[in-house]
Amino acid sequence: MIVLVHGAWHDASCWADVVAAIEARGVRALAVDLPIEDPANGATAYARAIIDAIEANGTGERVTLVGHSLAGLVAPVAVQELGPGRVDALVLVAPLLPEPGLSLRDAVSREPDIHAMGPGQTRIAPRVTAWTEPAATRVLYAGVSDELVGRRGLTTPDADARVRRAVERLRPQGWTIDVEVTPLLRWPEVPTTVIVCEADRVLSPHRMRERARRLVPGRVVELPGGHFPLVTAPERLAELIVGAASARPEPVPPVADPDREG
Repeated sequence: MIVLVHGAWHDASCWADVVAAIEARGVRALAVDLPIEDPANGATAYARAIIDAIEANGTGERVTLVGHSLAGLVAPVAVQELGPGRVDALVLVAPLLPEPGLSLRDAVSREPDIHAMGPGQTRIAPRVTAWTEPAATRVLYAGVSDELVGRRGLTTPDADARVRRAVERLRPQGWTIDVEVTPLLRWPEVPTTVIVCEADRVLSPHRMRERARRLVPGRVVELPGGHFPLVTAPERLAELIVGAASARPEPVPPVADPDREG
């Protein structure tokens, strides 16, 4: 079973196209909701939500765990708790990466260019932020509509509508996970793939590539496009995930873009 974990402000629905593409390949997929709105929750609570979802929906089978963006701080913690006997592989997509002994804020203070995204969040409570739809479209999802037109062949109105539906589903995000020292003690001993998005506007591709090679005993895969391949390139992302889950070599991309519609 492939278990997919969303990033900050999102929910499990952001994986819908990837879930469909994975299941079309004959592999079971489960997208998990994290309890992100409660500022008291950090990586340990998020990891527990992942494990609870696996136990509630599984039959004891081994899993491949996939984390996007902020879930890069969480998925390795869940693997640490599950143990290598339950996990076949770990795939991190455009991820923030935990560094044992440090918090995310510590890492950002040392490498302030980790974040490529401009301002736009609104603080709605202590340690909780949210997005207005205009700000999320302009900042968080910058370039996504154009990428949908270029990569998937959508018309501009259809692409804009998809972005609008995505930002309408965004939730408030609590930020204990920003200031807590990661509960990750060491990198899990499972095959790990870090997917760096070459045109990422949210996290610095250069910094993510550098951190992945320094922190993660696994492979780094380059993926064209921005921070949200789960929206703009779900077929290609599903290929990479299923390939990692089955321990096959990375599939060669077909000549025709698998994400182009029509």
